[in-house]
Amino acid sequence: MFKPEDLKLKTLKQSEIYGGDSVKSAAKIFTNILNGDGTPAQNSVACTNAALAIATVRDIDIANAYDLAKESLESGQAKHVFKTLVNLSAEA
Repeated sequence: MFKPEDLKLKTLKQSEIYGGDSVKSAAKIFTNILNGDGTPAQNSVACTNAALAIATVRDIDIANAYDLAKESLESGQAKHVFKTLVNLSAEA
């Protein structure tokens, strides 16, 4: 188990990370995050979730995985990969 401080993050309030009340509103929040328009709290949650997957797949510590996730989000790479996944899904 790790704490926000392990990733140099602050503890968030539930209201800061509200995910929407429908699939449509949650998708809008996710799109905003990928477009660079997420709040710092939303970005932190998205990067932390991605970091858990990255750490598992690459067998690296969570702090390094968080840095990779944050870099991907900030550079636009996360958005590019998501669009590729969507396009591949549409072709299937």
